[in-house]
Amino acid sequence: MCIQETKCSVFNKESVFLLWDSNEIEWVENGASNNVGGLITIWRKNCFQMSRFLNGRNFTIIEGLWKNGIEVFVTIVNVYCPGSLGDRKVVWEEISKYRSLQLSKAWCVVGDFNSIRSREEMKSLMFVSDYHREIDGFNAFIEETELVDIPLTGRKFTWYKPNGLVKSRIDRVGEGLLRRIRELDAKDDDFDLNEQEREERRRAKNEIHGVLENGQWCENKEEIKDKVKDFFEARFVDNEELLVKLDNVCFNTISEEDNQMLVEAFSEEEIKEAVWSCESSKSPGPNGFNIGFIKFCWEFIRVDIMATVKDFELSGKWHRGSNVSFLCLIPKNDNLQ
Repeated sequence: MCIQETKCSVFNKESVFLLWDSNEIEWVENGASNNVGGLITIWRKNCFQMSRFLNGRNFTIIEGLWKNGIEVFVTIVNVYCPGSLGDRKVVWEEISKYRSLQLSKAWCVVGDFNSIRSREEMKSLMFVSDYHREIDGFNAFIEETELVDIPLTGRKFTWYKPNGLVKSRIDRVGEGLLRRIRELDAKDDDFDLNEQEREERRRAKNEIHGVLENGQWCENKEEIKDKVKDFFEARFVDNEELLVKLDNVCFNTISEEDNQMLVEAFSEEEIKEAVWSCESSKSPGPNGFNIGFIKFCWEFIRVDIMATVKDFELSGKWHRGSNVSFLCLIPKNDNLQ
């Protein structure tokens, strides 16, 4: 199993066991940087025996013996390509270089390439000319590495903008209600959905038709509301009991020099270094201004940013709205229960 964009720098074994629902597994992780990217590749011990692995930037290469059926030595590559074309080309070149040394072995490359192979793999109101360079480069990478692009089953596209106006295929490798959802999905692939049908599909996918509690199925709307409310209240209720006691625990202490470094005011160089270490295509909040905008306009907005940081140092509080976020429950199944 190959998972991309984990946004985790480190996985503990309990978390990985929950992903597979078994402890008879092994894995290789490639940690996220500043909560951006991240990869993890998991397999059953009795099906695959790893001999070595390589963690590159935005990819993981694993070599080993496939033992499920006929034994064969294989190479598995898990990829999560960055947003910019230049960075994606670096990933393609590094994988191609490694592939050129391993032509005698079976390869399986899977992941989120953030690229398309043809114009038909993207639906948008406008087609940027740079996409032709991207298409040519991605196809050249596939040809050079002698890979076969496995056809996609199900829907034509794997990534959608929330407004439905842009769609692309960038990831490779109730029966009546479900049928209606599939019909709307198929129609949407050809840009034929109107606003009413979009709303119908959204409601059909998100509607909770009933809940199962203690073996009893309930479809009464008022009871469903109460059970959902009780469920989340139990998750987020404050517990006044002190569950952890630290009596007679000796903690390590830091030096006076380290303490002075931690409490001194942030310098503009430190703040700029923190901003420049972030992925430019990522956005720290819901206002639409990404890190690339902050970098580009740094000379115009740095005074305001420094003033905000200084105010925080003096008061110890962020202004209301500085860290606003939206909480949205995203269903994992078409027929919610």
